[in-house]
Amino acid sequence: MLSYQCPLVVPEFPPLSGLAKYNDDTYITVSDEKDNTSPRVFFLEFLTEEKQRFYPINIEWGDELAKNKPTDIESVCYFEDQIWILESGPYADAKSLIDKQQSRLISLELVHPRIPLFSNLKPTYRPNLTIKMPNDVVNIESMDCWSQNGQMRIITAERGSESSESLISTYEVQDRKLVKIGVPLTAPKLDALKTKIEDAEVRWLSDLDISQEWEPKTVWAVGALDTGESTTMSGVLYQLGSIDKHGTFKLKQGLETCRLFANDKPEGLVTTANPAEFLVVSDNEDFGRVLLNMNCAN
Repeated sequence: MLSYQCPLVVPEFPPLSGLAKYNDDTYITVSDEKDNTSPRVFFLEFLTEEKQRFYPINIEWGDELAKNKPTDIESVCYFEDQIWILESGPYADAKSLIDKQQSRLISLELVHPRIPLFSNLKPTYRPNLTIKMPNDVVNIESMDCWSQNGQMRIITAERGSESSESLISTYEVQDRKLVKIGVPLTAPKLDALKTKIEDAEVRWLSDLDISQEWEPKTVWAVGALDTGESTTMSGVLYQLGSIDKHGTFKLKQGLETCRLFANDKPEGLVTTANPAEFLVVSDNEDFGRVLLNMNCAN
């Protein structure tokens, strides 16, 4: 179980953009690289309180996806032994073909597990299902998934900006297709992220995660203010809402900030077995990638 002292600076991390729980000691992370060669999905194992193992997984993309490898992956979840990754999708003001590309939800199934005695032999996955997201969905920054009456459901959130809303949508995977559930909701624009700094980028939702061990399921979120300078970069962790027994997401009324980040831009969030304890991966202009273990009580 996670019990190390934080912050934990991990300089070998690539630019990470999402985080999901694999088991009690292992987490899945994704990178938002946009080239055609860099690894996209990684495992982060906590071997002891002081020792971690971080490595990319092998992915056999196949002929179709190898020609158009997933790019700008912003979120990940783990459901019924499969890793699900989600691309950001088109930007509202996109100019390049990559930035205009429609977002894809891709499941990866295990082909060859890693043999513990041979730690250099990494696990191998291959795509099992690729689903295109709706055309009107732009700049998705967050996703998580859960089981609702035996069906997989996902909740996604757009990044948003100072001038645009962050829309939260719920879908169900039915017969290898994506079906929208209900109508999108608008994420709050938090006062803690508002700024007058010129050229600063506000992300109302950098990542979200569902605390699934408790009912009703609580949806937590992180937002970020990217100023490009460590002294003014910041973020916030807060309870976004909940999912009731019928699988309906509801925004929390009267939002309260759980934690404020100074000098950090949170990119990935995952809850632990405790109802309000979190692992956060953050970009720090001084240290690079930083892991933060925290809860709402300290």
